[in-house]
Amino acid sequence: MTNSDEKLEFSGGGLECEMFVQAVQRRAFAEEKHLDSGWIAGFAATLLTGDALRWFARLDEKVQTNWPLLRQALLARYPAIRDPTPSSTTLALALPPYYSDQTPAQEGAKARAGRILVNTEDGKLSGYVRRDVNRTGVFVVTEDVSEALQVTYQPSSQCHDINFLNVPGEHECLGIRWWVGGSPNMTRGSGSIAALTGVVDSNWERKSAATTYSGITACTIWEVSPSGSISAIWSNKSWRAKTLVFAVHPQKREVYVVPDSESTWVVSFKYMKAALTFEPF
Repeated sequence: MTNSDEKLEFSGGGLECEMFVQAVQRRAFAEEKHLDSGWIAGFAATLLTGDALRWFARLDEKVQTNWPLLRQALLARYPAIRDPTPSSTTLALALPPYYSDQTPAQEGAKARAGRILVNTEDGKLSGYVRRDVNRTGVFVVTEDVSEALQVTYQPSSQCHDINFLNVPGEHECLGIRWWVGGSPNMTRGSGSIAALTGVVDSNWERKSAATTYSGITACTIWEVSPSGSISAIWSNKSWRAKTLVFAVHPQKREVYVVPDSESTWVVSFKYMKAALTFEPF
């Protein structure tokens, strides 16, 4: 690394990130490598230090080696705030929704891509939703980021789909399927349970889930908060909208949803309550 390259080193910061991206692109142009995405990404990687380097090491290889994807990930990870005394509204608009605690209107925002973190309430398990389901068609938790499910979604103030980027086979989006047929029992402490699974098509008439469960399938049920928290919202003619609870099998690490924290599966079978969070690339 030359002395001039050392001056380009980047460890974090919003405005610094913009300057870093521009400096890398100018260097690529000077070297006549501006059309070589892999070269630019590799060059940028050699200049990362500190927090930026640790963050880079967790990225999928597809992002690490593709400059347009890496550039987008960098600018999302390190957003710039130029107003020294922003109002809460200005701050909410200046930050990508998964960095802000405000809730601005999201229609028309760009689609976002990333992984899904799983953290159990008791702190005993932390990892990612794995990209392939198990033998019974249920998504499980993995601690290996290279095995993580990659997803994309279009921000919205309404419930929306979460689509797959790296799932083999025909399944296109994230969904749930209840264990048995008929409407699930939403009363407190019920035994209803649904698997987190893959769904072929978000169209209600053409849904087909990976799991062997036989109940209702749904996928346009997701809300992703500005801070990245993922919620599953269930509603039908009998029930007003209700936020479901995520639960993880204590041994198999399978991810499920149940009606509430007093579910039989949580209280009697000791499934671990969990939180799902969107982690952008």
